[in-house]
Amino acid sequence: MKPNCEACGAPLKHGRLLCSHCGFALQPLVSIEDELRALDELGAFTRQLALEHADDDDDRRAAIGSLLASAFVPENVPAIKRAFLEAVQNMQPSHLSDDDGNTLLRNRCEILLTKLKMDHPEESRTVRELQAALDKRVAEWNADVASENRITWMILVPFFGIPLLIGIVACCGGALGVF
Repeated sequence: MKPNCEACGAPLKHGRLLCSHCGFALQPLVSIEDELRALDELGAFTRQLALEHADDDDDRRAAIGSLLASAFVPENVPAIKRAFLEAVQNMQPSHLSDDDGNTLLRNRCEILLTKLKMDHPEESRTVRELQAALDKRVAEWNADVASENRITWMILVPFFGIPLLIGIVACCGGALGVF
């Protein structure tokens, strides 16, 4: 085994199926079992990143999104489905409607869906299932963002809006008194 990853140059640990830095397959993954074991490794890498970036949601999503965006793409339907659902699971609402991490995770989902559609056209039901899971997650995330925005406005308007309104009325009242 080479001491560094062919894809990203990161140092490699002996016995791994994937590079822990970029998710590149270090050896051919020829069976469903190989792909599922590799996804187990990838899941362990994402959990480690989550722990390392536990104090910053945006950094955590960006680190996990970066890893999953460059990770191997499975060939077999069960592994594609699992990889897709793990990417969806790692999507989290943010104060932005989208951020780098979520964008990378959504891109991985699109790649996996495209792989499924192109290589397994008989799996149209699975494609619809996965698309529905992604759509549901995005709808939940959009609802969370909208709710967060409403709460922010509910806090800011009384705090800043009332004094601002009084100032405007005072200025307009003063201007009216001049006429």
